[in-house]
Amino acid sequence: MIQLRGTRTLVAYIMATALRDRLFLALLVLIALATTLAVFIGGTAVVEKRELSVAYVAAATRLIVVTGLVLFVCFQVRRWFDSREIEMMLSRPISRTNFVFAYVISLVILSVIAVMIATVAVGAVARPAPVALAQWALSLLLECTIMVLAALFFALGLASAVASVLVCIGFYVLARMIGILTGIAHVTGEGSFFIQAAAWLMEVISVVIPRLDLFGQTDWLVHGVGGEIGLTVILLQTLVYASLLVAAAVFDIQRRQF
Repeated sequence: MIQLRGTRTLVAYIMATALRDRLFLALLVLIALATTLAVFIGGTAVVEKRELSVAYVAAATRLIVVTGLVLFVCFQVRRWFDSREIEMMLSRPISRTNFVFAYVISLVILSVIAVMIATVAVGAVARPAPVALAQWALSLLLECTIMVLAALFFALGLASAVASVLVCIGFYVLARMIGILTGIAHVTGEGSFFIQAAAWLMEVISVVIPRLDLFGQTDWLVHGVGGEIGLTVILLQTLVYASLLVAAAVFDIQRRQF
């Protein structure tokens, strides 16, 4: 009961911190600006005005939401370490494992709110079928979940907030491009040793990097739900990588000396 009370207190505190840092207000303003810009760009097209607007607003909102959440996590965790606030939290009746789980719950709640804001903006521009919008929103939520957990792990392991943000950005870019890179590796024919080594390296990396290019596909918003890649593959990827990242974060904070 005491552990549960401590977990609820920590979740409430993190939510209050997000409100204090104006996280949701910043996301709302940036997404509104991106939506306005997407509508303007789509209006300049000669044909397929809606499709062009959808492509811009879907990509922009995804980037804004993921970047905003990653920045919040990395800088908040580093601020806790620098101010020794984390030591005060761990001195309360809550274990280090429950501390990580409470933080994970808070980050998922933050991701849900951020994705809801993005979904309203995308739905207003794209006007897709409800099923397509729901699948896009759910996949974006799962993508954000993986990224905030990655940000938590890197923020706990690195001594600099800037370094953890840059590592997260590199991880995200690689995860979004891994499908293209593995496709290039598959079609690479006879070449030099360096080309073959790079192709082999891409194959190895693709095993340990999530395929985030399968998440939040704009094609769903334009043409509806369909195709070979559905929510099952996305859910399985999220379950595997989220479990690994949470376990790594728990291991990292357990071995730390405060």
